Amino acid sequence: MKEIGPNIGLLQYPLNLFGMKMGRNGTLFRFTSGKLAIHSTAPFSESDLKATHEVGDPTWLIEATNMHDTFSRRGVATLPAL
Repeated sequence: MKEIGPNIGLLQYPLNLFGMKMGRNGTLFRFTSGKLAIHSTAPFSESDLKATHEVGDPTWLIEATNMHDTFSRRGVATLPAL
């Protein structure tokens, strides 16, 4: 995970779309309560989940558009408490 600002982290993944290498970003926002909002879920690995839980308590999954819902079901399955 790459820290891009105070309480904001970035998880980067490969994503090929229509034969193009686009890339995929998942952004973590940590609130003062320690809860996390995850914008744009991604194919989280076990190490990603461990790092995420070390940063805070994943509480919300946010998908802004239909283009961002590629991994929504997998994210919900990976974080079933949400």
